[in-house]
Amino acid sequence: MLTGVTGADGTVLFNPVANTIAGSYTVQATITDLKISPLPFSLTNTPASAVEFTVQESLTTMTAGTSQDVTVTALDLFGNVDTNFSDPLTLNSSDPQVSPITGGNLTNGAGLFGVELRTAGSQTVTANSGAIAGNSGPIQVTAAAPSQLAIASGNNQVTTINQAFPQSLTVKLNDLFGNPISGTAIAFAAPTTGASGTPTLTSVLTDAQGIAFTPLTANQQGGAFQVIATSPTLLTAAFNLTNILSVSTSALPAPPVSSSVSSNPAPVPPPILNFPQLGQVQPGVNSPLLPPARPPGSTGQAPQPGQAPQPGQAMPPPRVALAPDVRNAPPQVEQLEQGVNRPFIQHLNLRTLPSPPTPQQVQNTLQTIENQTQEKPALVYAFFKAPESDLAPKVDPGVLWRLPDGHAPQGSEEFVAPSGDPQPTDELELVVVMGDGTVLRRRVPTAVRSQVITTMRQLRRTVINPDSQGFLGHAQALHQWLIDPITAELEAAGITNLTFILDHGLRSIPWAALHDGEQFLIEKYSLAIMPSLSLTDTAYHPLNRPDILAMGASDFQVQDPLPGVPTELTAITNTIAQSQSFLNEGFTLANLQTARQAEAFQIVHLATHGEFRPGSPDNSYIQFWREQLPLSDFPSLQFNNPPVDLLVLSACQTAVGDPEAELGFAGLAVLAGVRSVLGSLWSVSDAGTLGLMTTFYQELSQLPIKSEALRQAQLAMLRGQIRIEAGRLITPSSQIPLPQALQSLGDRTLTHPYFWSAFTMIGNPW
Repeated sequence: MLTGVTGADGTVLFNPVANTIAGSYTVQATITDLKISPLPFSLTNTPASAVEFTVQESLTTMTAGTSQDVTVTALDLFGNVDTNFSDPLTLNSSDPQVSPITGGNLTNGAGLFGVELRTAGSQTVTANSGAIAGNSGPIQVTAAAPSQLAIASGNNQVTTINQAFPQSLTVKLNDLFGNPISGTAIAFAAPTTGASGTPTLTSVLTDAQGIAFTPLTANQQGGAFQVIATSPTLLTAAFNLTNILSVSTSALPAPPVSSSVSSNPAPVPPPILNFPQLGQVQPGVNSPLLPPARPPGSTGQAPQPGQAPQPGQAMPPPRVALAPDVRNAPPQVEQLEQGVNRPFIQHLNLRTLPSPPTPQQVQNTLQTIENQTQEKPALVYAFFKAPESDLAPKVDPGVLWRLPDGHAPQGSEEFVAPSGDPQPTDELELVVVMGDGTVLRRRVPTAVRSQVITTMRQLRRTVINPDSQGFLGHAQALHQWLIDPITAELEAAGITNLTFILDHGLRSIPWAALHDGEQFLIEKYSLAIMPSLSLTDTAYHPLNRPDILAMGASDFQVQDPLPGVPTELTAITNTIAQSQSFLNEGFTLANLQTARQAEAFQIVHLATHGEFRPGSPDNSYIQFWREQLPLSDFPSLQFNNPPVDLLVLSACQTAVGDPEAELGFAGLAVLAGVRSVLGSLWSVSDAGTLGLMTTFYQELSQLPIKSEALRQAQLAMLRGQIRIEAGRLITPSSQIPLPQALQSLGDRTLTHPYFWSAFTMIGNPW
């Protein structure tokens, strides 16, 4: 209120100041002591000049390719609509597929504009005119209807009858704008007569990237055929494939017959990358070629391919060919390393070719680890080879190493290399190397390639159901084939740590879940897989007081949310004193690289989605906040400079049974340049991941090797020491309040192997 006194001329002057609200209003002048009616003054506050735009915030979702109206309003400093604003403006969006809308005008400070967005995910719309601008809130764009089913890989392949095709048949489902369509069933259909193949999966749901795939095995008839992939909307993609007959050796000219066997067989021509052929006998080895021995009582008859044990079904003890303990194996053991190296070098495009270790170097490595950690490690090579009935005596080029009579009381013994031409009937071969120089060979003719891989796939599909025990029969069958033949020697030697170096088809086995009928394998040994010994940095670096960089995201544009990640990162930083964390918007490649430049973290923990998929390393990725890092770009992170001891990926998953996806998973430590990787074979529940990771880091500060810390965390889950009660995660040493999104799980144990057996130590387990 303003007051004043009239002057000599009877007038009074007031100078009111407008407030910050635009609009019309009335000011009344009154004289208190006189009965005179108030005198009204009509006034108007006009808005100041516009300083920003608002873009309709109620628009939060839309479908790609549709047009929706967006309201743009010009506001002054005080939030008033600038009704006088008339300058042309431009509408931009974060969508790279949409061109700006230019030349628009506002009427009375506001305007309506049709906006079309095309790229799925979170997008924003920006209005600007000169120095004036404004953004919409996040607009979640969903994919349009499916319009294209395209072949991603696996077309135009050729393979031998009864053999798996090298690549899985892979398709990608997109809408008109290239957005992936997830959660859609794709049917794969092969011909029912003539040349054909057997898809492992006949109906597959597309993943978050719109990808669906199935491995394929040729039937017994040669010829060309097509496998048709079909979507529910009848989009199709046709794979052109060919089965070829095996080359008959009887049609080839007979080699000249020599009256004596040369003591120096000619070497096999070296394959690509200048690696000797696996099992090639080097010039100068003074040992004749002798036919390998058949186990006593063996008939050579393998089970029919594809016959897998039923859940819970007991398996007969495998027939094995037992070789005596061998001390100081001859140098041909180096060819085993060269053979397992080759697929990793090809798939990961490695430029530096490692030198295979000598037997003495292998023995020294294992002895050094034992002396430094008081653990007793053993390496287990598991691979497939052709049945011995199919090997021609005296001309077999696949001898891995040959033991002189003095080491083998039963006569000369040969170790036969993995088959270079994989067949469903190839038999399982196990080779164990221990620190005291002992080398064991175990052949398991009852375990053929097709049967073992089929059982592995069945285990992977059943173990992810936490409400079922259907996995147990498959877990016991794999244990009988892969572990039982070597159990007696492992127990006699006091082995505590097993590291597996594997043929394709075996690298995605959840080893911890294998079961001997009484207990899981993880209850006896700490476990790990290696691509090979020569591709692994085996130096021992204790992590009792590590520093850790922990990063992750709970919300994603396309993938499912991970609501437990904030609690996971908090639990880690509370456990590890020397730690730094980044969540959601801070989870970027730039922040990772900046943090690594500032401090040489021994452990990098990434709580995020990751997928190891068929095809080249470009198809596999780790998800950051708003970008994906392909597997092929991992070397750019320079985790080897300075060295990272352990990379943890707490929410990754690996395609079941695909050789290339397995190579990506098992070779991650090599490509990333780290000593070890802790990853998961499938996406585990948030509560399970939180419980295991929290306990793993607590154990890591007390135990000598990484794989034993993982084992103890897995055992704590198996034994019910990690569980959910009353909205809290109970661990052996703490109680962690769960986020609201996980409290609906109710009370439950996490004892089922779904929750703990997916986690695998890769690379250096020590």
